[in-house]
Amino acid sequence: MSQLREELAAKKNLCLEVGRQGHAVSFIEFRPDPHTRTGFAASQLLHYTLEAHAGDDKDAPERLSFAFHTADVVVTGARLAKLTDLIKTHELASVSALDARYANADAGQPWVGKIAIERLDKPGGGAA
Repeated sequence: MSQLREELAAKKNLCLEVGRQGHAVSFIEFRPDPHTRTGFAASQLLHYTLEAHAGDDKDAPERLSFAFHTADVVVTGARLAKLTDLIKTHELASVSALDARYANADAGQPWVGKIAIERLDKPGGGAA
């Protein structure tokens, strides 16, 4: 197996983690890089907004914004509607950002290129 195939196999579906079916998740964890994990109580999610491609630009990333009581989280990538489906069924456990070379590794799965977290509960806002 080539090195790239091994990397793809290791990364497949690492963009998102789903809780066990029939069991609501307690926290949604965001992983903007391999060394950072930030979790928010799923019960604290106030609302979310999925914005599709800007105008006619099919290459523009989608944007999914989460509003929690203590932070705003913005996820950019492709095929993010699957994440909203998991939110509605209380099964979204974690979201991880992956390098752009994995964007089309599995065309049926979401790809997240960037996660930005802005804390609202710290003086001056600030990014996490």
